[in-house]
Amino acid sequence: MATVAGFLSWWDGVEEWLIRLPFVPQLLVTLVVVVPLAIGAALVLSQVVEVVTGVAARVGAFFSAAWKSQVSARLPAALTSDGGAAGRTGPSDGPGRGGVS
Repeated sequence: MATVAGFLSWWDGVEEWLIRLPFVPQLLVTLVVVVPLAIGAALVLSQVVEVVTGVAARVGAFFSAAWKSQVSARLPAALTSDGGAAGRTGPSDGPGRGGVS
């Protein structure tokens, strides 16, 4: 707890020093501190987003594959063979053309 109190005391001194500076030196000191911190935070956040989206993509691919296998297992054999689905191009085939609706 003593280290936290010491840090807070030091931080109060830094704040007082910064507040007493004229505007231009305040701006320069702030930029020297804030710009590197912002760049570092952006790099860390970028890595976190990359990891999270990679995990989400793997989870999504797993569930997509599981869903496809369950759907294909429930479809009639005539639709899953080449003869039943030959010539099908996708959603443009309407329900009146023998498609599943």
